[in-house]
Amino acid sequence: MGRVLVWDVTCSDTLAPSPPHGTNNRAGAACESAEEAKATKYRGLGCEYEFVPFGVETLGSCCPSVR
Repeated sequence: MGRVLVWDVTCSDTLAPSPPHGTNNRAGAACESAEEAKATKYRGLGCEYEFVPFGVETLGSCCPSVR
């Protein structure tokens, strides 16, 4: 039997008045930070689940997991 795929999609607003610290210095930094937070959130899932974070930014940048 296979594993269950779990996606959690997040879109980081890079145009926000105060973006998260350190995420406005390069394209993709905000969504990478958000994906790391998602990975931490789902770290406790059992081995029967395959977690895939899906992070994008308002101006179109996306994380390696999306490509």
